[in-house]
Amino acid sequence: MHNAISPLLEKDVYKLYLLIEALKRIDKNESSRGTTKILNDVEKYLKQSLNSLNTDDLESLQEESGELLQKFYRWLIQGFEIHTEINYLSPNRKKELIALGYFLQGELSTQEEFSYIKKVLRSYLAIIERFRNPSSTQ
Repeated sequence: MHNAISPLLEKDVYKLYLLIEALKRIDKNESSRGTTKILNDVEKYLKQSLNSLNTDDLESLQEESGELLQKFYRWLIQGFEIHTEINYLSPNRKKELIALGYFLQGELSTQEEFSYIKKVLRSYLAIIERFRNPSSTQ
């Protein structure tokens, strides 16, 4: 876990934090303006990541707004630690986040690893879609 997360840039840690927060809110079926904003941000990151995998344009992952970094620093000041947040997740979700950490580091090299990340990204997009439109899953 440490090797997948610690080398990440702050913006990438923030992306993982938002993903974890989104998953926790979905698990709790928490609907609020804050949840909507987090889901929108996470959906944007997931789509960017999936698109970059499809186009082999990993440079597009480097863009990030200063506003998001400022939010991240505020969380850091408040004592936020991504490792603590990850510990509350299921083993399968931990595995997915470790893989995403390596992906954000640019450490994936095999077709199998890229296929797995695409599957994970698509599954998170599907989770968000089901949460937003619960009637469409029945």
